[in-house]
Amino acid sequence: MGFREAFSSGPGTHRGMAPRAGSARRAGHARRVADTERGSATVEFALVMILLLFVVLALIQLVLAVHVRAIVIDSAAEGARRAAMLGSSPAAGERLTRALITSAIDPSYPVQVSVRDERVAGLDVVTMRVRSTLPLVGLLGPRGLIDVSAHAVREEQFLVEAIE
Repeated sequence: MGFREAFSSGPGTHRGMAPRAGSARRAGHARRVADTERGSATVEFALVMILLLFVVLALIQLVLAVHVRAIVIDSAAEGARRAAMLGSSPAAGERLTRALITSAIDPSYPVQVSVRDERVAGLDVVTMRVRSTLPLVGLLGPRGLIDVSAHAVREEQFLVEAIE
């Protein structure tokens, strides 16, 4: 063996230096560790992706619940305004509320709509109350957890006061 071969780079050597004692043993240990960790990246990836999938699905479900709540609130307000309009009736407001909710969410989505006339601070007010389910898994969930009331002042009372 010549000078060049004795001092060439290889496992456990540095360029221009003689091989260190025990370097072959360390190289064998490194190979055994690498062999035992083979495939661990695939398992780690699968575990992380499952966790990430649950987080993404929970976020989508949260967005759906907030969307349904916003639709119910807006539909109740629109229905109360329709019921309070000059020449309209509470039944027209109730129909509009149901139509808005079923067209925006789902025709089979369970919803309870009730309308009543009240007198608040000397004004005639229409109150539209909507109760529906809070979607926890898809559109399924416990009934009655979304309870919304919307109010609108009746227009007729202002017309009568203006004529008098």
